[in-house]
Amino acid sequence: MSPTPPDICNCAKWCADQSLSAVQEILRDVFYILVAIVTSIVLIGCITFASTGMCMLVLITGAYLLRWLKSINADKVPKQDGSGTEGERQRLLPGLSGLSGDHEPPAYSA
Repeated sequence: MSPTPPDICNCAKWCADQSLSAVQEILRDVFYILVAIVTSIVLIGCITFASTGMCMLVLITGAYLLRWLKSINADKVPKQDGSGTEGERQRLLPGLSGLSGDHEPPAYSA
């Protein structure tokens, strides 16, 4: 309940005080809303930044892990010359697997 004015002379002061307190309440509410919005934005930004950082960490770690595993497997795989390994030559040219030197390829009849 709002207080009643004590007398007519103080009516203007009382009215000004009442309107000022209403404006102060509105400004306080607006301030609280702004604080809530800024807090939400900062919180969402922190969560986004942290999740982006974790994703980048996983991707970089995975890339290095794959690179490391490939280097381990590269030591076990036989080295290839310009034409590939023997098994690869046999797979690509099955009819020519036994050729060496000046032998002619087998003749195919159509």
